Amino acid sequence: MNLKLNMLHSALVLCIATGMTASAQQANPLALAVRTLGSENLSALHYSGSGSSYSFGLDADGNEVREYARVMSFLGDVDYTDRSAHTEVTLRVEDDERTEDRTVLPDAPWEAAIDFWLDPHVFLREAVSREAHTETVHDLGVDYTVVTFEASAGHTLAGYIDSDNVLRKVRTTFDDPVLGDRMVEMTYRSWEDFDGIRFPTLMIRKENRSPTLILVVREVEYEG
Repeated sequence: MNLKLNMLHSALVLCIATGMTASAQQANPLALAVRTLGSENLSALHYSGSGSSYSFGLDADGNEVREYARVMSFLGDVDYTDRSAHTEVTLRVEDDERTEDRTVLPDAPWEAAIDFWLDPHVFLREAVSREAHTETVHDLGVDYTVVTFEASAGHTLAGYIDSDNVLRKVRTTFDDPVLGDRMVEMTYRSWEDFDGIRFPTLMIRKENRSPTLILVVREVEYEG
């Protein structure tokens, strides 16, 4: 009788523990976002679009100035397995058109590596693999779960996940050799489903609250 009671008690404890683990996983906003957006199913992703770009500099008097350019074509490739990103951007300023080709690695100098870390699925996948800190905040009338982790020595990323388990923005900072400390924010809007994974069709990057890139995404392809 005692043996049966002990076995019953052990089974009950195991069921409770398993249920608590499952509930904890279901309640984890980061895990829910990864599942909702399909980040766990990705090995590589290609996207394309167009939009507007704004670059910053200083004039002869030391005042900050901005240059506007039309983004005629934006091609982005992210390899989540090899942890690298490549962009090919065609810009037009008045009658001058030029193409910028860049490959970005996560361990590049931070001001360049940011372009890799601001991919939404990179952020979510990397946050899962690290000891990310989570907290709830109220920002501009919206409740978010903020997920924070250190991407490299001295450089931290903070991602804002809403109540629908969707990543809405990522913030970080970097030191510009000319303009000084810059706060960078990438917002992700109009997420759409592309054959099993979701990707934002509007991305807006800001530095010190001023837009530097407005990108409308039209095509997305991925490898699982």
